[in-house]
Amino acid sequence: MVLVRRRQIHPTYQTKNARGIMMARADVVGVACYRSRDLLHWERTGLALSAMPDSPFQDLHPGNVLERPKVIHHRQSGTFVMWMHIDRADYGLAATGVAIAEHPQGPFRYLATTRPSGRDSRDQTVFVDDDGCAYHLCSTDKNDTAMLTRLSDDYRSFSDECKVLFPNRRMEAHAIARCQGRYWYLASGCTGWAPNAARSAVADNIWGPWTELDNPCQDGPQPELTWGAQSTFYKLCPMGECWQCLIFGNPTTCVNPPTCGPSPGSMRDATFCLGWRSGRG
Repeated sequence: MVLVRRRQIHPTYQTKNARGIMMARADVVGVACYRSRDLLHWERTGLALSAMPDSPFQDLHPGNVLERPKVIHHRQSGTFVMWMHIDRADYGLAATGVAIAEHPQGPFRYLATTRPSGRDSRDQTVFVDDDGCAYHLCSTDKNDTAMLTRLSDDYRSFSDECKVLFPNRRMEAHAIARCQGRYWYLASGCTGWAPNAARSAVADNIWGPWTELDNPCQDGPQPELTWGAQSTFYKLCPMGECWQCLIFGNPTTCVNPPTCGPSPGSMRDATFCLGWRSGRG
């Protein structure tokens, strides 16, 4: 998903693999771009970033892994910056890739493969705060821990400012947003392709401390399994509602308006509830 809305159109991104059986290894084709006016009905616009079998950037070889593409808009330069999980077929690289484009639909130009503070980076997301600072949040230490790193001013590299979050909680599918002056976090446990109950947390400062909350999924089919999905991105709508988009294992998209409630006392009294709706392209 991209953190910008242009002409009432919302772009989103999804890794495109060669056709194969679910849970089976499939070659990377690239990153597909979709667009929507209502977050329920989606139209594919094409490949924003293509695999490069003959490129010197072998990290984009079809035989490798490209996951969790996220795009943020750098307002000062007007460019769009894509961050993604880059890995080998055996998941032994555990790194991030960064690419840039002049338009949200691409084409994106791959810049580099890197790691935050030299540490392994697996499932990941990016977030732009109200002050324009951008952050990268990833699973590290072989998925045992999450790590938050502030990006450089141009969003194209890591700064030295970082902090470990949720040590030994083994979480992936990171999603973070700011709503009602607080930071709200969604994630999933690391159970491979098997769905599990969603994780959530809230903080007054993005660096923490974070207070974990209960599973926010409330209704729909199997909310105890996050509806067979897991979190991937938040969207803050202009009317002030927080929206959270979930990508299923099939091409279904869930769009959910969460309730981000204030806490009259401790952070434990904060409420975070997700409803369920489904949308298709």
